[in-house]
Amino acid sequence: MAGQSGLGQAAWLHSGCACRGKPQSQLNEAPELDAGNPAELGREYARLKRRLNQLTVMGGCCGTDHRHIEQIALACQPLFEPAA
Repeated sequence: MAGQSGLGQAAWLHSGCACRGKPQSQLNEAPELDAGNPAELGREYARLKRRLNQLTVMGGCCGTDHRHIEQIALACQPLFEPAA
């Protein structure tokens, strides 16, 4: 990520996403989606939040569900709490 700027930095974030690299047509026809790795996605959002302190809206895409959102919340919640 060194030397990258702007939204290009976020490209790595999709490694924990279940639909990464798949065309929409393939996703539309899939009987089920791979769950990906919810914990990894949470850790990656935490990394992104540390780099982009003002980031306040987080979420998923096709294939993400309550497991992914829970892991994002668990990983990122401490980053929103004021320092003691």
